[in-house]
Amino acid sequence: MLLIVYLDRAGALIGDELVAGGTIGSHGIGYRRLFENAFRRGAAALVLAHNHPSGSAEPSAEDIASTRALRALAVPMQTELIDHLIVGADAVFSMRAAGFVGR
Repeated sequence: MLLIVYLDRAGALIGDELVAGGTIGSHGIGYRRLFENAFRRGAAALVLAHNHPSGSAEPSAEDIASTRALRALAVPMQTELIDHLIVGADAVFSMRAAGFVGR
């Protein structure tokens, strides 16, 4: 499952969306639809979170690549990717804390 949290310029929650399946590139929501939904809501920032059914919170190569791609797309659209969290059975991995998402 992928959870997308939409925030306004002040960082207030303005909406969320739960998408079933894979990672950001294969969740059934592509980058284009994600940004269309963000713009429709007037979002200035996004937080993503998804779980790994294996229970491991370690990011896959696809998780890292999709986070970097999303970050690269967000910058020129003036939308901040605040973090991409991976939820495991006993831990949560933050792409921001690991340096994959920067300000």
